[in-house]
Amino acid sequence: MSIEIGSFNVDCDVLYEVIVTTKNSDMSYNSKPFGISFDSDGLVHMRLFENRTLLNIYDNGFVRIQFMGNIYTMTRALLGMLDDTDYMNNSATLCGASFVFDVDVVSVDGADI
Repeated sequence: MSIEIGSFNVDCDVLYEVIVTTKNSDMSYNSKPFGISFDSDGLVHMRLFENRTLLNIYDNGFVRIQFMGNIYTMTRALLGMLDDTDYMNNSATLCGASFVFDVDVVSVDGADI
């Protein structure tokens, strides 16, 4: 089964490797690769552990999902090597993202959101 998110079709119960961007308390961005999946209701599911991403979600709830085609950006995000030049116009959107959307955090249940 597939669902439409904006103008983008995704399959339900399939793991997608994306970059998840959250906002730090100093208003800079934290972007890390995560696996996400969608259910038939259009909810995003991701497994989080105690890390900066989870703390930022607790702090301000901002979550941006970014599908990337550039493995170099994914690797730099994994290694914590992204800087301001990687983001478009001082926004939370990474240069080269093929599809971007924000999510509203419905719940943080254990380490799942």
